[in-house]
Amino acid sequence: AGAGAGMSFLVPWQLLLPGEAGRPICGAEDGLRHIARVSGARIDVAREAPVPLEPGAALLVIHGTMWQKRTAGRALVDWAFELLGVDRTSWWKFSRELSVLLPSAAHGAVAREETAETVRV
Repeated sequence: AGAGAGMSFLVPWQLLLPGEAGRPICGAEDGLRHIARVSGARIDVAREAPVPLEPGAALLVIHGTMWQKRTAGRALVDWAFELLGVDRTSWWKFSRELSVLLPSAAHGAVAREETAETVRV
C-alpha cells in the first residue's frame, strides 16, 4: 500500500438555513445537541459565512465521517422542512429554494464566472 493508503479525508459539510429555520434551530441548543449525540457528528454554528446571510439565517458546519454527516444532515434537513411547512415525503413539490454550499473547486460548475450568477438546476 502506498503512502496515505486507507487514509480518509473528513471534509466538513455546510448547511445554510434560511431565517425561518435558522433562528429556531440555532436557538434550540438541546435539539442540536441531540442530533449531534445520536449521529456522532459535531455540529457548529459558523460565526462567519462565505456569502451574506439574510437576517436570522444560519450556516451550520457538520464534522464527522460520511455516515455521521449524512445522519446529522438528514435530521437537520427534516427539521428545517418541518419548520418551513414542507412535507418531507413530497419535498419536490415545494416552491421554495434549497441552497447547497459546495467546495470552492465546484464553484465553476454552478456559477457563471463572468457574472457570479448562481445557476439554478
